[in-house]
Amino acid sequence: MRSPFLLSSLFSWGTIAQILANPQSTTFNSSFAIPQSLIQEANFTSEDAFNLNNIINYETSQYAGGPANEDDFYNLPMEFPDTRHLTPGAVIKAEDFTDITNYTLSPNLAMSRFVYTTKNLNGTSIPASAFILWPFSPRSFPALNPPKAAPVVVWNHMTSGFFGPAAPSKYRSLWAGDSAPFALALNGYVVVAPDYAGLGVTRDFQGNFIPHQYIALPASANDAIYAFKAARSIYWEKLSDTFVVMGQSQGGGVAWATSELLFNNASLGAGHLGTVAVSPTTSVFNASETYIAPFIGLGIASVFPTFQLEDWLTPFGVNRTNVYKTVQGGLASAFGFFTGDIARPNMTETWYAKAYAKLVNIGRKPITKPLLVIQGTADAFVAHNVTSQTVAEACQNFPTSKISYLVFNGTGHVPTLDASRHIWLRWIEERFRGIELPPAECGHQQTLESYLPLERYQATWNSFSQWAGGAQYSYEVPLQL
Repeated sequence: MRSPFLLSSLFSWGTIAQILANPQSTTFNSSFAIPQSLIQEANFTSEDAFNLNNIINYETSQYAGGPANEDDFYNLPMEFPDTRHLTPGAVIKAEDFTDITNYTLSPNLAMSRFVYTTKNLNGTSIPASAFILWPFSPRSFPALNPPKAAPVVVWNHMTSGFFGPAAPSKYRSLWAGDSAPFALALNGYVVVAPDYAGLGVTRDFQGNFIPHQYIALPASANDAIYAFKAARSIYWEKLSDTFVVMGQSQGGGVAWATSELLFNNASLGAGHLGTVAVSPTTSVFNASETYIAPFIGLGIASVFPTFQLEDWLTPFGVNRTNVYKTVQGGLASAFGFFTGDIARPNMTETWYAKAYAKLVNIGRKPITKPLLVIQGTADAFVAHNVTSQTVAEACQNFPTSKISYLVFNGTGHVPTLDASRHIWLRWIEERFRGIELPPAECGHQQTLESYLPLERYQATWNSFSQWAGGAQYSYEVPLQL
C-alpha cells in the first residue's frame, strides 16, 4: 500500500518529476538462461533456447516475490509432527495476513495462506498449501452458520504447472485472476483455494519429495475438501459451514471428483450445497499425447513405483522431460519443450495408462448435490464431445443425479468461464439461498448462442496482469492512487 506521503508527493509538481517513469518489460525481475549442457541434452536449437529463456523469464516474473521454493512459507516447521499433523484437514501452519504488495489482486481484496494435511491418490497423508481470498463485504444469506459468517466457494484451479513453483498462491494473479477467484470474492464470497499437492509444498516432514500427481482427480478432490476443513478450523467464526465447490479444466474435473468423494463421506459433505464444473477434464487421456504423457509421467511413479518415463516416451521425449524438470518450467514453457516426437506410439494402450485412467477418470460414481457442467464447443483442450459423453454416461448410470449441462456455442477453453460468469454466479447464489432447481431430466442440455454474430467477439484473452506496484510504474495505473 502506498503511504499518504507518497500519494501527496506524486501530485506535487515539485516532486513528481523526481520519480522516473521507467519502461517495464515482461521479464523485469528475472535473468534466467538455460545452461549449455541442458540445451545439448534437450537438443534445442539456438532459436529454441532463445525463445524458452524469454518464456521462463516471463514465468518467473509472474511469481509474487519469487517462486515458492524461495519462500519459507512453503517449508514445514522444523519440529517433528505429532499425530494431529498426519490427520487430513489438520492445519500445519497459517499466515493470517499475506503481504500482497507483490501480488496483482483486484482492489479491496485480502489474502491468507495456510499449509495443511491432505491425502494423495495412494491414501498417504501429505502436506499441501492453499490460499484464502477475502471479500471487502461478504454476502449474507439466511441459513449461514454461524449467522454472521461469510459464504464459501472452494475454487479449484486450471493447470498452472507441475512443480513447486507453480502454486497459484505464489502467482501474482493467483493464476486464474479475474476469471474466477477475483470475480467470486468481489461478489462477496470467501474463496478457499487449494494449490494441489506437489505445487507449493514439495517436501514432507521426513524430507521426502512430494510430486504433483497430475490429473489424479480424486487426489486433488482430497486437497479441495481438506483445504476447506482446515480453513474452517482456523476461521470457524468467519467461514460458513456451507459451501459450493467450483473449478475449471483440471479444476473442473477436481470439482466433479469432489462431488463424487462427498457422496460416500457424509461428515465431510455435510455443508456441501452444489458444484460447478467448467470445461472439466473428465477423461485423462483424451488430449494430445505429446503433452499429457510427460505431464502425467512426471508424477505417476508415486502411484506405480515400477513406472519409467521410457514406458511412455521416446528417448527424445525423456531428455526433454528431464530438462524440463531440471529447470522447473511452468505451463507456458511446456509448450516450447514438448514439440516433435515426444510420446511412444500407442502409449495410451499400455497397462500403466489403462490402470491410471481407471483410478482417476470421473463421471462413474454417484453424486448427491446439484452439479452444473459448463462446456464450450470451441474448446481446444477439453473436447466438447468428451464432456457431453461423460455427462450422458453419468446420467445413464445414475439417473437421479441432478446434473445440468450448459453448452456455449463457439467459446474456447478458459473463455467459456468468462462468458458464463453471470450464470454460475447466479447459480451459486441460488444454492446459498436454498432455491430448488426446477424439475429436469439428469443431463438436460441447454445451448447458448452469442447475442451478436460470433465473429464480432474477442475470442481469447490477449492481455495479462502486469505488476505495477512500484512508484516508478505509477503512470501505468494513473487513477489507482
